[in-house]
Amino acid sequence: MQEEKENKNFLKEIEDMRKANLAWGCSLSRTHPKIREFLLGIKNYISIFDLKKTNECLTKALKFIKELTKEKKTILFVGLSIPSKEPIKKTAEKLKFPYINESWPGGFLTNFSEIKKRIEYFKNLEKMKESGQIDNYPIKEKLDLLRDLNSLKKKFAGVRELEKLPEAIFLVCSKETQIVINEARRKGIPTIGIVGADFNPELVDFPIPANNRSKSAIEFILNKVEKLLVDKK
Repeated sequence: MQEEKENKNFLKEIEDMRKANLAWGCSLSRTHPKIREFLLGIKNYISIFDLKKTNECLTKALKFIKELTKEKKTILFVGLSIPSKEPIKKTAEKLKFPYINESWPGGFLTNFSEIKKRIEYFKNLEKMKESGQIDNYPIKEKLDLLRDLNSLKKKFAGVRELEKLPEAIFLVCSKETQIVINEARRKGIPTIGIVGADFNPELVDFPIPANNRSKSAIEFILNKVEKLLVDKK
């Protein structure tokens, strides 16, 4: 009876993943050779993920995330593609983790001491605006400072409280996140990533092979992270 119940739950989970569009990959010509072990087949020249394997990878990733949070480790959430920006921000804010969902500041991980100075400058500009101090500057200087503030806010609003390098990075993999992965590997920071069919899964420590261009698919996976951690933090 217990085995039958577990099997039903598993089949429902796979069906839920299918409904959330996790199965769709990309055109056959763009499919990365090293993602093929996670594929079920091809439909209308589009690669299709094997959701059983996706589920296995997601389970491993969630286990690693749970271990990190038990040890009070910090996870940086990164989503730079259009469908990932809003879901990444929502989940990170809900879990009170840092995030970056606009352009990646080059050297964020490899030159963090300088990045921290930029974050402090950003926070000082915010205080100046809130206190009205910024209004005491001549018009041109005030406009320059406000321009700086707006630019830095896009880059650093989600990491304003980050005092040290994160212990892990959760990212929605895309061409924009290649620099993130490169920096993480140089610093020895483990990565957990939603990996599309056109991406090399070997670049990520805990790949989750799934549709990385669908907002519903990204939200499905992030909701799993939320459910795992929302009562644990």
